[in-house]
Amino acid sequence: MSVNSIFLLNLVLFIFRPCLVFSNGEQGRLLVNMTLVQNASALGAYCLDGSLPAYHLHRGFGAGENNWLLQFEGGGWCNDIKSCLDRSKSRRGSTRYMNKWETFSGILSNNASFNPDFYNWNRVKIRYCDGASFAGDSEFYNGTSLLYFRGQRIWQAIILDLIPKGLGHAKKALLSGCSAGGLATFLHCDNFTSYLPRNASVKCLSDAGFFLDERDLSLNYTMRSFYEDLITLQGVEPNLNQNCTTTLYYPHLCLFPQYALPFIRTPFFILNSAYDVYQFHHILVPPSSDPRGHWNHCRNSVTACNPSQLNILQGFRKDMLAELRVFYYYSRRGGMYINSCFTHCQSETQDTWFAVDSPRIHNKTIAQTVGDWYFSRNYLEDEAIQLCCEFIFVYTALPEGASIVINSSWKNPSGKWHVGCKLVYELFTDTLTSRVKKERKRRWDEKNQEAIAEAVKKLDEFDKKHKSRRCALKKGSVKTSRIELISCASKLTSSYDDKGPVIDAVVWHDGELWRAALDTQSLEDESGCGKLADFVPLTNYRLEHKHGVFSKLDACTFVLNVYNGGNILSIVTDSSPHATHVAGIAVAFHPEKPLLNGVAPGAQIVSCKIGDSRLGSMETGTGLTRALIAVVETSS
Repeated sequence: MSVNSIFLLNLVLFIFRPCLVFSNGEQGRLLVNMTLVQNASALGAYCLDGSLPAYHLHRGFGAGENNWLLQFEGGGWCNDIKSCLDRSKSRRGSTRYMNKWETFSGILSNNASFNPDFYNWNRVKIRYCDGASFAGDSEFYNGTSLLYFRGQRIWQAIILDLIPKGLGHAKKALLSGCSAGGLATFLHCDNFTSYLPRNASVKCLSDAGFFLDERDLSLNYTMRSFYEDLITLQGVEPNLNQNCTTTLYYPHLCLFPQYALPFIRTPFFILNSAYDVYQFHHILVPPSSDPRGHWNHCRNSVTACNPSQLNILQGFRKDMLAELRVFYYYSRRGGMYINSCFTHCQSETQDTWFAVDSPRIHNKTIAQTVGDWYFSRNYLEDEAIQLCCEFIFVYTALPEGASIVINSSWKNPSGKWHVGCKLVYELFTDTLTSRVKKERKRRWDEKNQEAIAEAVKKLDEFDKKHKSRRCALKKGSVKTSRIELISCASKLTSSYDDKGPVIDAVVWHDGELWRAALDTQSLEDESGCGKLADFVPLTNYRLEHKHGVFSKLDACTFVLNVYNGGNILSIVTDSSPHATHVAGIAVAFHPEKPLLNGVAPGAQIVSCKIGDSRLGSMETGTGLTRALIAVVETSS
């Protein structure tokens, strides 16, 4: 589990009715000329075919002349030599084939009527020609064909070219991107911040870049395999978030935003559709998962999907929202706009960014929402659930930040606290998770039934009070709302999906040892139980041999270990009873019943967990290495 600094919370989440988005043409077209980065060759920064990288810059003016918006172009990836060779002969891999003039619309528009917050900023479109979201750093040459995989260097060359043109003195800056460019935003957000003045307001926006690590119809991780080939071919791994790659057992996963996001320090906004068309076609239903073409009609038009296919799509949407849940609850300066439109990329298109018929919630477009987030304005504490129970709109903000109350008696000379969170089901065995889910469902059902009973009671009282009148069931009326509320609560039972509680963790150094404490209130049924301040702090288990218990409900014991200067907290739980069984065979000691003794009665043992609960208790290389180190340290 990663542990990061505490940030203030200004989080926006929109989820609303599914819609289909079509373009009706751009208004107020602005064409911007291409700029080739002439000094790129000094850094070895080339497109796939060896051509120079490029960008389009439209200068800011007035109050925005010192503000900068950089937009990564998208356009997929190439993960093998053949696809990259093909790409190198097109505009996706060479500036020689690109249009020299690019239309700036949506978030890049210079018209205040179409782009109210960023129209007068310096706006840059970074052209995409490397095929790895500006993250590769290698090359291929077989004697006849030469390919440059230099996306990381292209990124650096363009930034260095823009710094003397005013970017180095930016007061405000926003790094954004669409699709593969949206993924690039996740990869380069913190690095972008490092180039700018310390007093600059720097934030990042990913549009349609939250690509899920999800199984396809045939239960294969098609996208994961695709990314692994991409990372290997283009030498991407060294340019992934190092805090992420050193934490995960499979560092390649850090290319997926869901794994990298917890390690990003710069304020981040995620704009995505929960029914993203690209992910629908390439992650959920790639051609390899549907060899007989059962999904062809559904892929071509969502209106042609049958009920079973719609249920699968709805499941994909739920999985995406589940992955975003931790960011939603615990990001202090982040934001989200997650809608249910069947589309891909919404910031560069005027129709979806800011227009008369743009998607809206509470009369707010995507452009207005992003602007409100960036400038920290118009924050409301509001929650509204539309009556069909399917689509939820939440717009929240805690201007003073979400608070974590620590115990004042805990010693912390440095005053530095590392804060993180963890989905607790990831720590439990399947058997324990099943038992806890069953009990939580029972408790939830009781509360839900109480709510339904109370609503029915209120409806009955309403009918008695107005029985002398004829009350038509008009939309929005009190009676209609209560009837729909009862129906809504009843439907929730069938759609109940327990993703599990989230626990908070705090790590600090008391002057002698690293200490950690957990907040497990989300697991407790009784109010006031499991508070962080009531937790007895633990240190590395081998130092004090102390353990904790999450809650009465699970009765699961755990120990803690702190690594990497307090930046990684390892929460260790049993993955099976096998170790206890083996320990009994080896060292059991019963003086009065010697027949029950083990092979070496009373011998001391070193207990080391090498199995990973997430892998069905299978041992991992990291676990074996740590175990051997612990044995050597203990014996010495």
